[in-house]
Amino acid sequence: MFFLKATEINLSNNEISQLPDDIFIFAEKLYELNLGNNSISFLPDNIFDRNNNLRNLTLKDNLISNLTRVYLDNVYYLDVNNNQINTVSSDGYNNQLKTLDIGNNQLTDFPPSLLQNQLQYFYARNNMIKTNLLDLSGSPSYGQYSSP
Repeated sequence: MFFLKATEINLSNNEISQLPDDIFIFAEKLYELNLGNNSISFLPDNIFDRNNNLRNLTLKDNLISNLTRVYLDNVYYLDVNNNQINTVSSDGYNNQLKTLDIGNNQLTDFPPSLLQNQLQYFYARNNMIKTNLLDLSGSPSYGQYSSP
């Protein structure tokens, strides 16, 4: 049983390439997780299913190519800056997400429904997004949006 009583875990700046889908299953008190600057390319679908207290998740500087079906029910802060993300699903996020940094990826499109929640800060700089996110009805007019 790993991380049984942990509220904060920092595994950044390692050479982690894979995460077992049950690695955080007993970390029910986990509030903040930093997996930044590793070599993670894939997140198992149910990796955060039991982490109901997880609020801050940092996955920046990895090799992740898509964010589909990663259920982040209670996360307020998600940093996936500087990955290789080209696909984002609107599934698996809730209305509690306040900050999303998805800059420096390979996005060409973004699901408008994800922008119509409680986002306060949205950073999508240095992508290849063709949709004018700021013209979408109900979209935030703050944060940083830039395209090549």
